[in-house]
Amino acid sequence: MSEKKLKSAYDYELKEVVMTADRLDEDVDITNLVAQLDIFENINRPFLTGNLVIVDNIGLMSSVNFIGTEKINVKLGLSVSQEEEPVIINKNFIMTTIKNSAKENDKGDTFSIELIEDSGYRNYLENVNRPYSGTGSEIIAKCLYEFLGKKIKIINNNESSIKPFKIIIPNYNPFDVVAWVKSLMVKEFGFPYYFYSVIHTDDIIQNDLLTMLGKKVVNEKLPYLYSPAFAEGGNMSIQEQASVIDNITFNTNLNTLKKVREGNVGSSTQQVDLIKNSSSREILHFDVYKMFKDIKTAGAIKSTQSHLPYDSKNKINDKKLHDYDSRRISELQISYIYGKNIANTTDVVPIDQQLKAKAIKSWLQENKVTINVPGRNFLETSISDPTTLGDIIAINVFDSKNVEIGGEPEYNKKQSGEYIIQALRHMFVLDKYSVVAECVKLTDIENANEKLK
Repeated sequence: MSEKKLKSAYDYELKEVVMTADRLDEDVDITNLVAQLDIFENINRPFLTGNLVIVDNIGLMSSVNFIGTEKINVKLGLSVSQEEEPVIINKNFIMTTIKNSAKENDKGDTFSIELIEDSGYRNYLENVNRPYSGTGSEIIAKCLYEFLGKKIKIINNNESSIKPFKIIIPNYNPFDVVAWVKSLMVKEFGFPYYFYSVIHTDDIIQNDLLTMLGKKVVNEKLPYLYSPAFAEGGNMSIQEQASVIDNITFNTNLNTLKKVREGNVGSSTQQVDLIKNSSSREILHFDVYKMFKDIKTAGAIKSTQSHLPYDSKNKINDKKLHDYDSRRISELQISYIYGKNIANTTDVVPIDQQLKAKAIKSWLQENKVTINVPGRNFLETSISDPTTLGDIIAINVFDSKNVEIGGEPEYNKKQSGEYIIQALRHMFVLDKYSVVAECVKLTDIENANEKLK
């Protein structure tokens, strides 16, 4: 690949930012007024949000008379080479709030505009009040296409093990339907599903945690590296520059007591079916250590990263933490609402999978890291796939006491490892594109606890 047009891993092209409104006689090109553009992705949110900082030196505020419903179209791309045109990212937003207006001497006003993807805005206008039937994926796909014109892009076609069911939507917005139905969808061993939006497509992505954990590391040959010694980049190539972490923050919870109180270590649950037999109660014990072993059986824990964030040997009063029933949870189930052969929302998810899905999502947040890196790997080009939500990336953090120039590097094995990307902030500031990536991991390379066998 030629890099004649590239000066650094931060290069990008802001092609166009255009504002439109039905009340205006013509579109307004504000590209040259943009000081900063932020676009936010989150694995738990099926629409994008954004923020736009404008330096108004042409009297835009007074001439347009902002109402807060103006539409913003953004076109941007990544420089590839002199021989190739960049692939253009084209996203449509609607303005929600104008804030932080400040006078900058005689150069004009600076103000910040909060944005929401057009489908996210429309979501709050649409009301869903009707029945659906089918698998969880089918119900969500039908609802989003009918009310928002959105299609679903499925990462893994292996459907949830949950059988088809019927549901009546009680005056929800379309994305509320997604949240509700998603909570009824689980993979084997209780792995949760996600529906989210990314900058690279207008489709909504359907993915699940089992598929994410089973994916290959996208940067195996060139892991993201954090070390103060490499902060300035030196004589690195563009690809090497893109792998250097500018800033890193660790948000390690390590609060087992909180998870004990939530019932995510050891708990019991009783499920009562009011129709079949109100006196029959199936009591299940949840054991977090067994959950991790089940996850390994499912192939989601790799041998290279199989140390638990939980101390399974610790005892209180000669009893292991996961053997306690710290919470007792009762759940009502009502069968045959629509007939004996039609499942409904109260009996579609087995209680043991509900418990595991809840606990997995909680433990996944135990080891969280936020990194700031050049944006090159995250913007789609015509020659490579972008790094995006749900991908697994390798992060290596040097142990500060072991960093020696010319010596064999030693990594902090608690902080290093393979992480899932769960949130992204794309930051386009003048001529520099960087990304803040929030990442999580389920297990460690090494820690003080036992290795899961």
